[in-house]
Amino acid sequence: MSQTVRIGKIVGCHGIRGELKVRPNETYPTQAIPPWARHGMVLKLVAKPNSNQSSGTEQQVKIESSRWQKEMVLLKLEGYPDRTAAEALIGGVLFASPDTLPDPNEDEFWVHDLIGLSVLDRYTKDVRGIVQDVLTAGGQIFLEIRLPESGETTVVVPFIESFFPEVSVADQRILLQFPGDLRELGG
Repeated sequence: MSQTVRIGKIVGCHGIRGELKVRPNETYPTQAIPPWARHGMVLKLVAKPNSNQSSGTEQQVKIESSRWQKEMVLLKLEGYPDRTAAEALIGGVLFASPDTLPDPNEDEFWVHDLIGLSVLDRYTKDVRGIVQDVLTAGGQIFLEIRLPESGETTVVVPFIESFFPEVSVADQRILLQFPGDLRELGG
């Protein structure tokens, strides 16, 4: 799995049989299991780094079963028979091979396509920031944007058409139509 796509983060455990709660990076209808979460799929897991590591350790994991619970995907992975074993994976990030994912529909984007895009003012074309991450909460998608000339300062903006009327992955840019200064969102 050389080239991979971030698909979700392990945020907790469910029950005593080792099921993991995964917050997916993309939104899916709750009736359909995401294509990366099918029985037998092999994913890359990057474990949460501890204080002795600069980055997390990687391993391949195989899905035994999956199902929905509210906005989370519950995964059971081979080799993690109970809650105690599965708890060690909390905080880890899951990745899948891009060829296991369907092409996005029109006006839809994969998270990995958005990260790193320049955010330009719709009218002046001035750079307002760079997309650092894509977050989901309560069914809403947000862009975490690093502001230029501010070091590591970021703001989180709802990814809605009225704020972002045009996205061009091919041109590596997102046009922003935001009333005011993004720095006001940073506090």
